[in-house]
Amino acid sequence: MAVSWNWQLFDEHLATEISLFTEANIPELVHPEAEFWPSNYFLNSAMRTAYTSPTKEYVFTFIRRTTAAFEEYDLGRDATLRFVERRSAGEQPVKTYRSALHHWEQCVALAWQAIDVWRKLTGVDAFKVGDGSPEERLNLSYNRSKHTDKAIAAAQMPPVGPLAMWLANNGLRTTESLVEWVELHDVLGDLGKSADLLQDPEKMRSPSE
Repeated sequence: MAVSWNWQLFDEHLATEISLFTEANIPELVHPEAEFWPSNYFLNSAMRTAYTSPTKEYVFTFIRRTTAAFEEYDLGRDATLRFVERRSAGEQPVKTYRSALHHWEQCVALAWQAIDVWRKLTGVDAFKVGDGSPEERLNLSYNRSKHTDKAIAAAQMPPVGPLAMWLANNGLRTTESLVEWVELHDVLGDLGKSADLLQDPEKMRSPSE
């Protein structure tokens, strides 16, 4: 018979606020072209028109990061919904939680890196400091997750729990930000629209147009 632990012990030693994480309404991320962006880009570039450097490198990096962010979103969503389902059945699937968090961390990192490449490609900033936009909060979450060691040193971690970014019912949370599930879905959707444009150099002569 499996041992049942107090959820507050998991809060303290394993996953911040996991005791409160009981549901997640995460929109499915559907895009018919997502898995084909890299191959479409290659075929269009090899057989029709290609970007010149450094645009070529920026575009391919953007497409690769966006494609991977979509993949991690799907993996994170699947693992998260499995956790919620198993928990509602009385289990304590902490390994599934760890897997979900890993995929969300990768998704956030890849999405922000794609946004940053787009900024370098087009000269357009994703947000203004202090505007509270989903992009700004995504950046805050990315930095907090990436620089957990600095957050620990600066006493910026949550009062209880070892995680700098964790799963909440309504999204991904840190001590200073929340990115709701639907917001992350929509940010990736915007990245997907840009990938659709960039995958064909013939149609997108200048990424800033």
